[in-house]
Amino acid sequence: MVCEVPVDEADWGDGQTDDSDALQRALYASQGKILFIDAGSYILTKTVVVPTGVRVVGETWSQLVASGPGFADVTQPMVMLRVGATPGQGGNVEMQDLIFTTKGPTAGAVLVEWNMAADAKGSAGMWDCHARIGGATGTDLTPDECPALRSGTAPNCNAASLMMHIKPGSSGYFENMWLWNSVYVARGLLVESTAPTWLYGTSSEHAVYYQYNFHNAANIFAGMIQTESSYYQPTPPPPAPFANAVGLFPGDPTYACAPNDEFSGCDESWGVIVRGCEDIFIAGAGLYSWFSTYTQECIAGQQCQKAMMLLEGNHASVRFQHLITIGVKYMAVMEGQGILAADNLNVDGHPFWSQISILDVASDGDQFNDVVWVDPDIWNQVEPTFSCVPPCRVRIPAYTGATSVIQFPLMTVSKDAWTSTITVPPLTLSSLGFDLVTLADNAAGGGLNRRSTEFGKIWPVPATTSNWPVVVYTGPDGKTSTASPTTAFPTPAPSIGPDAPAPANGAWPTRPLIALRAAVDPNQQIADMTKEYLCRHWTADPEHWDMARLNECPGFYGTGLTPGEIPIGGGWGWDVPEIVGVDGALGGGQNIFCDLPPRSTTTTATATRTSATPTATPSRADPSRNEMHCFGSGEPMSNARLQYGRRTACNNIEFQAQVQSGNRKRQSGGVELKGVFGNAGG
Repeated sequence: MVCEVPVDEADWGDGQTDDSDALQRALYASQGKILFIDAGSYILTKTVVVPTGVRVVGETWSQLVASGPGFADVTQPMVMLRVGATPGQGGNVEMQDLIFTTKGPTAGAVLVEWNMAADAKGSAGMWDCHARIGGATGTDLTPDECPALRSGTAPNCNAASLMMHIKPGSSGYFENMWLWNSVYVARGLLVESTAPTWLYGTSSEHAVYYQYNFHNAANIFAGMIQTESSYYQPTPPPPAPFANAVGLFPGDPTYACAPNDEFSGCDESWGVIVRGCEDIFIAGAGLYSWFSTYTQECIAGQQCQKAMMLLEGNHASVRFQHLITIGVKYMAVMEGQGILAADNLNVDGHPFWSQISILDVASDGDQFNDVVWVDPDIWNQVEPTFSCVPPCRVRIPAYTGATSVIQFPLMTVSKDAWTSTITVPPLTLSSLGFDLVTLADNAAGGGLNRRSTEFGKIWPVPATTSNWPVVVYTGPDGKTSTASPTTAFPTPAPSIGPDAPAPANGAWPTRPLIALRAAVDPNQQIADMTKEYLCRHWTADPEHWDMARLNECPGFYGTGLTPGEIPIGGGWGWDVPEIVGVDGALGGGQNIFCDLPPRSTTTTATATRTSATPTATPSRADPSRNEMHCFGSGEPMSNARLQYGRRTACNNIEFQAQVQSGNRKRQSGGVELKGVFGNAGG
């Protein structure tokens, strides 16, 4: 059923009339229905709440516009659109084809506050909804009112405090969402959710403090994010023009701007901040700084701003896959160390982007692939079995075949002379999580001739929690507050095995889980094969190899290693299948088809790069080591070795092409090749 916006509102959506109450009535009347909002600009002068069960559809981006004195004070932020009345409210809501914007000076506006926790996968989300602040006719924030200045800031152009806030306890699915402003907005997107949340094709641009801020967040997937720093920065630098608002929201930068500190973020906005997080996967990030005070000469030298990302104090499994930066000196500052963009430059022409394929953020916990995740279907198996290579840490899926009931304690709350007792219905727990299981290699008789050996029968240990859920109540003044019991949350039984007390409903599993020891570690196989190849072939081009890794080779710097026996391309690649050619097949020993690395022995002086990098002694991994371990461990890989591998592959392809093409003429490095068994001439 579709619910139209009430037509008795004569000036509804005209961009002038206050539509706050009318929109609120329409939303409450649309629970369980689709609310279609006609094209127009709907002025909102106070907070409007989107309840659960509503589907909102705009027409050609219907505009919800924050306006009026209620949004004017940057030190007293006010939400324009609150999705879910209270943090963590369960339910479902769908919103699409809307624009969130402002009119006039609204420095305290928070355009969207997301409180809703999806009651099913994807049941709470936004599609094709965008924040667009400034630049448009009727906003009073056009170039006429807010011109581009090379000094100072334009008065009455502070337009928002925060574009969007995904609050603790909430979750959602957000697709094709662009948070953009052309004037002065303090913050972009603040994510504090620890429940599963998806960001697909989102962007946040031109805020003063940061574009994305993942603060104490977890279980987030962000695919294809994009940021742009403000074009006018560093004139003035952050936090201007919001210096008096720093610290009002969790995770704000501190702006302790010490002289010559390139890692402080005191010149331009942070593209991405990730602090205190775990289980964050960012699949594709384009983080750009195109201007320095409206000029672009800074791009080629990566000097438009100092640092793009701030990564601090994170926990298990925080990863960036395919990270691109433009115009910045440091792609990221991770635990006090800078990752230089120049060291990861991907092209030697405009726009001189830098690229990192995999960045596992330093943490105090496990990284991706360090924990084995067992399929939830294991609880439906007749013989519930899984395997891993010891030592391994295993995440057992939650068990949903039993429920238990917990009595919620009475709570007394008071304010001045007012006192009230809060009664909460009993909690029904329908899902039981478990502690990580650590499996060591204690089984006997597990040789390589057996595919696997029995590792043990286990009953997983139920996980505990120390906190009761937070309860939201309304006080005598009509304002909402929160409370929670002060007593400890009940501890579950130590096991779900045969001796465990029966659950209130359902039943515990009748069989234990069976953990099998996998016989072969593929990572070790790769490492052994690579070491064997390296030890046999390093003499073909010793300057290519990482010499420090040859110390374990038999006969290193001694007998037993003889040059030769190298197929075409040998010694130049890494784990690349090579084609064995006929010696002198092309005449004159020209068995090279691709450009080779320079082999000159000339010694030249290299200028030393100097920068005012702060001295730091971090306790975590050194991000300047541009390498990773395949499959979580095994063979280290560097950019240089990948380049040699590319050349080897090129050699092989061209050689194969020559074999198949007969006397086809080719040009390679200025040498004309007249067939695979012909002569090579100049």
